[in-house]
Amino acid sequence: MMLCLDGQFSEQELSERDELDLRNVSANIWPTVLSRCKANELRLYNLKLASLEGIDRLTNTRRLTLEWAKKIETLEPVSRLSGLTYLAIGDFPRLRHLDGLEKLSELTELRLSGSQGGGSPLRLESIEPVTRISKLTRLSLANAKFEIDDITSLVRCTHLRHLSLTNQFDRSQVAFLASRLNKQLAEPLTAYVKTHLRCMKCNSLTSMFTGRRMPFLCPACDTSRFEKLTRQFEQMMHNA
Repeated sequence: MMLCLDGQFSEQELSERDELDLRNVSANIWPTVLSRCKANELRLYNLKLASLEGIDRLTNTRRLTLEWAKKIETLEPVSRLSGLTYLAIGDFPRLRHLDGLEKLSELTELRLSGSQGGGSPLRLESIEPVTRISKLTRLSLANAKFEIDDITSLVRCTHLRHLSLTNQFDRSQVAFLASRLNKQLAEPLTAYVKTHLRCMKCNSLTSMFTGRRMPFLCPACDTSRFEKLTRQFEQMMHNA
């Protein structure tokens, strides 16, 4: 159920609903959310807060989505929500560090993203704290950039079964991950992924090649380059 907290709403519904989508969360209404909300699955959208302090009072919440927070700089309070199994963070322009997430001992799924529609990316210092989340089985990185431009440490995620990466990452690093993780992933990392975009010449479906600044190619019209880039990725995997 969606509630816009900058207008009239029923506090009783905060206590009774197992799934909630709360929007426009201000500092004035934050104490009410913390004291009344009992939702197992909770989305907080347009957080006008400067801090998430006190969020650990949401002890019933197991699945948490935090989206669009212009002021928040740290997720440290979230690390005290020890019962979380799912966490999604999106469009946090001032967030730089993920330290503390490794304390989420029950977390199995993590989604990190910048603004939707290809806007401002999520700019973080390093992916390394994610590798210390002991039970992580699903990870999605979308429109995210790291100051330490290296995601190869994800090989330490020994329980990972699902890894989704958009094309902000170095091709050779993705090939390295493929060489180490593909045996455990439900869907292996590959040289390219098929898209729903049609070739302007022959109307065949195109494929997007894996890695930063890599092209969309048609297997029919761009056969030579298509095969060359596929072989290159496979060789990178072999050499990793």
